[in-house]
Amino acid sequence: MGLKLPPDRLYNRAIIAFNCVVLALWLYIEGLIVYYIYKNVYTGATFNLNAVSIYGLWSSVENAFKLATVVHSLNIFYVYFGTEYDKKCLYMTLFHHVKGYIMYFISFNLLKETLEPRWALVNICIWTSLNILHCINAINFKRQQRSEFLEWIYQKMFITMFPLLTLSELLIINRSAPFLKEMEKFREFPSRMPNPYNFQIDLYIVYQCLPPALIVSSIVVYLNRIKFT
Repeated sequence: MGLKLPPDRLYNRAIIAFNCVVLALWLYIEGLIVYYIYKNVYTGATFNLNAVSIYGLWSSVENAFKLATVVHSLNIFYVYFGTEYDKKCLYMTLFHHVKGYIMYFISFNLLKETLEPRWALVNICIWTSLNILHCINAINFKRQQRSEFLEWIYQKMFITMFPLLTLSELLIINRSAPFLKEMEKFREFPSRMPNPYNFQIDLYIVYQCLPPALIVSSIVVYLNRIKFT
């Protein structure tokens, strides 16, 4: 790109520092998840998975989860302006963050207490784990001595977890769509107030188009990731 970048060493250190901050956020969230599950599941000498309230879990990590999602999305800038600029990598990164905003700022807020426990838990755990692995891999990539073993783990975990993550996203979006349909004041974009372009979009219709778009995009991302293995 045409942007004047700092020397490679300084640039790499800045990216490593950024990813260390993001990694710390996701590790903190992982700790909250493990602590909440342990506190609610472990009773005496037995484990009772039915004792986990997914809404209680989400409430305990929601603010940190959204903060980490927003901060992590800032890496789109160094992907775009970076010396290793790759259009395919940019699209995959953008796709990843758009999914995060849709799921955790819209779908989870629409469902709240009606979150389906199994798939919501799968979604939260896999999303957190993949982001942790992504940050570790990004740090590893910018180090002078790269670890092929860490890169191999990231690729294998992605290939294993990504289909489950996509399935959970589809189920959660489909389950939350009726709630958006009932919320008339949130469906119109822009709002009913006059806007200079005099147009309105029904967000419910847009939301209904997400599953097929998500399926196609996920297949493309998955196939591209397989090529790197």
